[in-house]
Amino acid sequence: MSEIAADHFQSYGRIVDRFVRWATAQPAIEAAMVVGSRARTNHPADAWSDLDIVVFATHPEILLANDAWLHNVGDPVITYVEATAVGAWQERRVLFEGVYDVDFAVVPADLLNALNTMQAGDPLHAEIGATIVRGYRVLIDRNHRLTSSLRRITTLAELEPAPPTQELIDETINDFWYHCVWIAKKLRRGESIVAHECLDGHQRRLLMRLICWHSEQKGTLWHGSRFMEEWAPEEITMRLATTWAEHQTENILCALRKMMDLVAWLTEEIANAYSLKEMPVASEVAARRWVVEISTLPPPGESHFKPRAG
Repeated sequence: MSEIAADHFQSYGRIVDRFVRWATAQPAIEAAMVVGSRARTNHPADAWSDLDIVVFATHPEILLANDAWLHNVGDPVITYVEATAVGAWQERRVLFEGVYDVDFAVVPADLLNALNTMQAGDPLHAEIGATIVRGYRVLIDRNHRLTSSLRRITTLAELEPAPPTQELIDETINDFWYHCVWIAKKLRRGESIVAHECLDGHQRRLLMRLICWHSEQKGTLWHGSRFMEEWAPEEITMRLATTWAEHQTENILCALRKMMDLVAWLTEEIANAYSLKEMPVASEVAARRWVVEISTLPPPGESHFKPRAG
């Protein structure tokens, strides 16, 4: 380990120690734990990894609205609040002096009860379980509810994941083909920015959902595209690389076509993998035809989105 890496590990350790000393004296904080790279052995933290702490508080809104308590942990320089990657909660993200990056996900203490009754089919099970099963470190557990909950979730997470339903797959695929036509219309109108935004935003999220369904194996997937080079087949990562575009209409259209081809291939693969009886093939046929027709039309005579001269 380099001197820089060693210093970062020691400094994050001091941040954790200071947080525990402060939080232990706060009755409103019932439990806390470290998750993410600084709590796992598979893809463990390096010098540039952040620190993820989940805080179970009786009044999470107070910690989220007020940042004065951060001075008990370190010297905050930049901080703001955003939605958590898992669940419908919020987290306070902080850059402390020294470029120490800490995310405090502040969740209701009542969640501890929900975790103790969570079943494998619950909506949050897959997301929470995928995080917990890779490693966690309990910092505070006043009533031992957190420890028992985590053991239960870890056991559930080790079960085979439930396959996606026909309805969810159909909705995802139809959503994708609908927006392929939408992108073509925006490009023809001259709204290349909003078209490109949809391609690299909405459409790519749907594509990633299909890739995860295709590649899903117990214990191999990570959230989003993390470490995708490891768990996704090489054919997918190579084809995925062709779906990014420079910001010109023809390049956006070319990337759209590549993405359409990849989704069509994934659809067939998923149908075979999950033994599905029907797939929305008519949506693909219609969308492909309309994308070709729209993209070959001459530009409209009047447009409010003509590019500026120069």
